Amino acid sequence: MRTISPGFFRGTRKVPILAGRDFDDSDRRDAAPVVIISQSVAQRMFPGQDAVNRHVMWTDPVMKFVDISTAPRRIVGVVADVDDEHVVPGARAHRVSPL
Repeated sequence: MRTISPGFFRGTRKVPILAGRDFDDSDRRDAAPVVIISQSVAQRMFPGQDAVNRHVMWTDPVMKFVDISTAPRRIVGVVADVDDEHVVPGARAHRVSPL
């Protein structure tokens, strides 16, 4: 789970939106709760079906300690899978040829 701003997928990360839409300015804390899920989550939760406009909710008891509502959220978009754990590339080792 990540908290992001409108235009994150198409603008900042250039992640393809496969179904539905990106977040926009109407998606605020005081509005109806919405979520965008990855393609693999959509396929796992709704195999062979359209995930957009369905609802998901978090059931982890830790959520009550982090000020995030566990109320159902409407899926407004499905995006291509991305490696969001390695947004900033780490150091790489390079082989050096002997002189």
